[in-house]
Amino acid sequence: ASNAGRGVEAPNERAIRDGVTLVAIGVGGTEEPVNLQVAKMVVPQDVALQDAFDITALLQSQGLEATNFSRDVTVTLLERHDGEEQPTELSSRTVTLAEDGIPVDVGFQITPDAAGEIEYTIQCAGNGIRETIEDDNSLVREVNIYDRPVQVLIISGGPGRDYQFVRNML
Repeated sequence: ASNAGRGVEAPNERAIRDGVTLVAIGVGGTEEPVNLQVAKMVVPQDVALQDAFDITALLQSQGLEATNFSRDVTVTLLERHDGEEQPTELSSRTVTLAEDGIPVDVGFQITPDAAGEIEYTIQCAGNGIRETIEDDNSLVREVNIYDRPVQVLIISGGPGRDYQFVRNML
């Protein structure tokens, strides 16, 4: 009943002395547990309105090699603005996982059209995969989309080539 604490030698000797037969019964399967997870999500914290940015998610799997499940999983990007109850789906794609433990990156490019705090969620779901842990199938990150003009101060000792290039570019 206990697998921690005192050693098994004393109870074993007592069982032999009293003529009691001890039988070990294994509980559970011999297969490695199957798990699919969003291991990491890379997003910027602050982005200017109408500037495109990338959201990258790293997916990992465990225990799929010993099963006959497909390595194809569906990755969905959701977006939720301030004041909204439910997120809306922005994009979804199917990705093939690498061997167990090797991360696969999935990228999405976003161009925000509204300012404010926006919550982005990456979710992954396997096709028919029965997992032991489902809490790690999504990650949520917030991005601050700001709408203010960019201000630049250029200081130069004279109108050199670098100064003229930067002034014309801006």
